[in-house]
Order: sequence, then structure tokens, then C-alpha cells
Amino acid sequence: MPSRWSCVAACALLPTLLLGVAGPASASQSMMRPGGVPKPMVPGSEMDPAACGDLAITLEPATDFHSMGCSRGPATHGGGTGWATKSEIAAAGPESRFFVYLYVAGVSSFFERKDPQSLFEYVLDYDVPGSWSAAGVFEGYPASRFIAEIDGMRASCFAFTRHGGHVARSMGYRNRVAGIYCEIKDSARPLEDARISEMIGRIKTSVF
Repeated sequence: MPSRWSCVAACALLPTLLLGVAGPASASQSMMRPGGVPKPMVPGSEMDPAACGDLAITLEPATDFHSMGCSRGPATHGGGTGWATKSEIAAAGPESRFFVYLYVAGVSSFFERKDPQSLFEYVLDYDVPGSWSAAGVFEGYPASRFIAEIDGMRASCFAFTRHGGHVARSMGYRNRVAGIYCEIKDSARPLEDARISEMIGRIKTSVF
């Protein structure tokens, strides 16, 4: 199990997951970009930097994070034959990393509803096999805990998803919010419900 904030892209799954382009992500020994902004935790091409206030999703209060970077760009196809856009927030605290992704489907496209483990498990290379929990619902978001191996440490994490805007005559949705939160404390103790609710409660968006 590599001890990096990196991911191995499952090429056959990426068009459905909308987590990036086909092909493996680049390995890196560092968890951070220059300037203290976390690197993405899921596969994907680099997007254009954006002002966090211009996105349709935010993390509040922003002052609780010592760094935050935002970006926006096209995403790979979802269901149907169309396209999608992707917005990303990458935030860091003293001992935490928080990644939030908003996907908005274009014309003739949609996202199938997926639980957090189904969406993320097969595209992450740092989760400990067998550590995923069944999903619970926190602040309206299904979330699953898991343990990660990162830079030689064990970290307590959770992944989350939420879908909204059902597309008529389909089994899909126009909007998907998904992401990952990890606490870097060299601990295999799962995050408590209160902590998960607190962090998910910081996600603010008008798409639901």
C-alpha cells in the first residue's frame, strides 16, 4: 500500500465516477502543493484556479482552515451522452485535509446515485482494505468511515456523497457533491459521529 496522497486511476471506472481522466495519477512524496494547498486526493487532470467565492459550493467558515485552494473545469462523461463540469475545494487545517467536489451534469448527461464506498474505494490507493464502514447519513450526506495509510501513518478518514436534481426519464441526477476528509494523527480510531456532522455541516451549496 503506497504511503502517498496519490491515486491509481481505474480507467474503466472513471467515465462513470466522474473523478478524472483515464490514466494513472502522478505519484508524489508530498501531500501539499507549493503555497500549502493540498494536492487532490482522487484522480483527475489539473483544473483552472478559481476564486473560491465564485464556486457554487463553499466551506464555511473559511478562517478555520490555514489554507484553501479552489479550481474549476470540465469533467469526464457521466451517464448518457453529455458532459459535466467539476468544481474542487482543497482545504487544510493543522492536522486535517478536506476535499470537496461539485459535479454538474450538462445536457443529455446525468450521474448515477452511488454510496461513498462504491464511488471512492476502487480509485484510492491509500485506503486500508477492509476498513470501510457502512454508510450513515450526516447532515443529509451519506458518509462512510475508512482508515488510510499516508506517509507512513494511519489516518482516520470519511468519504461522502450526495445527489440532487433527478433527471426526468432516467435513473440519474444532475448534481453530485462528493469528497474526502482525513485527520492526520497516526491513529486507526474511526472518526466520531459528531466530528463527521461538524465537518459536513461546513459544506454550503444551493444545488440541493
